[in-house]
Amino acid sequence: MPHCRGSGAVPRCRDESGAAARPAGTGRPGRDGEGPRSVAAAVRREHRRRRAGAGPDAVASRCTEGFRATYGFAPSDYQRDLRLRRARVLLAEGTAPPTAAAEVGFADQAHLTRWITRTYGVTPAAYRTAIHQDSHRSQSAARGPRR
Repeated sequence: MPHCRGSGAVPRCRDESGAAARPAGTGRPGRDGEGPRSVAAAVRREHRRRRAGAGPDAVASRCTEGFRATYGFAPSDYQRDLRLRRARVLLAEGTAPPTAAAEVGFADQAHLTRWITRTYGVTPAAYRTAIHQDSHRSQSAARGPRR
């Protein structure tokens, strides 16, 4: 429980450890690395890098190199992989390829078809059909043989 004294608009308060405390919403933003001050600090760092000869391309290149060194592939490859995984889920749920392409962020169905074929060796429509045939077979097997 904070201990407060003073008659100003914001009383001077101390918590149990004796540290200054303020009522909620009156603290200064950015103290814990969040808010306008940390953004301003990031902008200042970026301006210093640019003045030192590191243009936006150099900064982007460093980010890409760091990502590649950490994860083993480029950020664009990672983004594409996430899109392809989500597209496979949508196709398995019965979504039409053009709708799946738009939903996951491909420019059009042709791009989705190109990447799914390149990555998985089948077209989106063939993948969707195969998944649905497998699910129908497993449902039939669960019901037992026909008499």
